[in-house]
Amino acid sequence: MARTAVTPMQREAMHFMQEMLKGKSEDEINALMESTQQMMKDPKFLIANRCKIVREGGAVALKAIASDNPCSKLSSWDPEVYAGVMETMDANLSFQWNDVHWALPKAELLKWTEEWNEALEQYCDNTGLTGSEREDVIKLHTASPFAPCGNVKCCKLETSVKQYSRCSKCLN
Repeated sequence: MARTAVTPMQREAMHFMQEMLKGKSEDEINALMESTQQMMKDPKFLIANRCKIVREGGAVALKAIASDNPCSKLSSWDPEVYAGVMETMDANLSFQWNDVHWALPKAELLKWTEEWNEALEQYCDNTGLTGSEREDVIKLHTASPFAPCGNVKCCKLETSVKQYSRCSKCLN
């Protein structure tokens, strides 16, 4: 299996953990790890931290969500809107939208698309967006069930849901 390069965010997280654990006894480290594992089971904690990462990481964080796929449009999205939409959803059902969603089964993809778009409308209501500003936010951040071609050099978009993983010109 090929090794992937560590991203700057991962490097920063590892450095933070090393600093946090420096000088701690084995019992203190075990207690900290147990506490962390318990927090990770709390959906509200997870959403809050995912939103913090998106807000602080900006376009880089959104690009990472899409696995650095050059066909993804997520890096052009506003991190504040993206995080705000995630916060609008029920914490137990919340997810991170990804526009390169080949792995999702069709039924799940359609459900997630609808849930994201409903949460986007609710976000706009909650923040008081109206008129052309609201239209612009909705136009840019609306989830689509159509994925780009699986060939990262192509980026052609599907015209029907789950039409292809690679477009016909890329199959040769």
